[in-house]
Amino acid sequence: MLEDMQALHFSVGHQRRYLEAVSGFAEFYKEWPPGRLDAQDVAGYLSLLVEQNLPLDTREHVLAALRFLYGVTLGKDWARDLDLPPETGRSGGAMAGTVMQAGPTDLKRPSLRDRMLDDMEVRNLSPRTREHYVDAVAKFVAFHGSQPPGRLGPDHIKAYQLHLMREKRLSQSSVNIAVCALRFFYRVTLKKEWAIEHIHYGKRPRRLPEILSLEEVVEFLEPIRNIKHRALVSTAYATGLRREEVVRLRVPDIDKKRMMIRVIQGKGQKDRYVMLSPGLLALLNEYMKAVHPEGWLFPGQRKGTHLCGDSVGGICRTLRERI
Repeated sequence: MLEDMQALHFSVGHQRRYLEAVSGFAEFYKEWPPGRLDAQDVAGYLSLLVEQNLPLDTREHVLAALRFLYGVTLGKDWARDLDLPPETGRSGGAMAGTVMQAGPTDLKRPSLRDRMLDDMEVRNLSPRTREHYVDAVAKFVAFHGSQPPGRLGPDHIKAYQLHLMREKRLSQSSVNIAVCALRFFYRVTLKKEWAIEHIHYGKRPRRLPEILSLEEVVEFLEPIRNIKHRALVSTAYATGLRREEVVRLRVPDIDKKRMMIRVIQGKGQKDRYVMLSPGLLALLNEYMKAVHPEGWLFPGQRKGTHLCGDSVGGICRTLRERI
């Protein structure tokens, strides 16, 4: 559009005002570039300007900018028929067609964030994954000055990855979470064919885990006086369950006869069983006699809720500081 205006010798001020008008239109529909919007979208936007009682010259300027965008730059035949709706629409009088009868709430399309959330819900991604993905995309857009993400491409994504590694000094695992989010956003929500080929994962280093000795485990667990905290941390250690898996255990998941613990919808939304050791069973029996949990094995403060996964980390950090 800018090149078209320059070719027609538009003044710099004229170019800037046209671009601002088009940007406002695209931002309203959360759609950039606005090539996928049509005459009905333009008519609805112009109708909204009337309802907001904007000055006539402002409305005419927006109309001229949109006529130029769609008629000259995008070559749409319907652009020449665009016109301002009659002002009688604000007082409830007769409208110039069914398009103008829609209110601003009906016209507003879902935001990119909402579209991404819908795409993740359709694919049944876990709530935590959805939260991480939306947060990662929001930070990426903010890094590039809150530009419409449809304008950003592979070079912007690469620059952001380098920023996370060089300046933020994030681990490769954390950077790869952002990569997963951006891949999903551009491939699924924005339907960019280049997403998979141009958004690259980094190779994660493989390290051997630090394994505590029996004496170190005893030293770590011994200071825990709260029976609930002791049972929680011991269950996580003895079974190898993730934080979110431990706090979501229910009382019936403890199978004392078969000496197993059932994990429902754990990592990857899969059910599985883990072994229940005699020592852990004795501790859990002692805990259940003292606390009498119903439903959730480790209930939260509010009735019907369980502890959050961060509780495990908080307890461990407190213990580490005491040792």
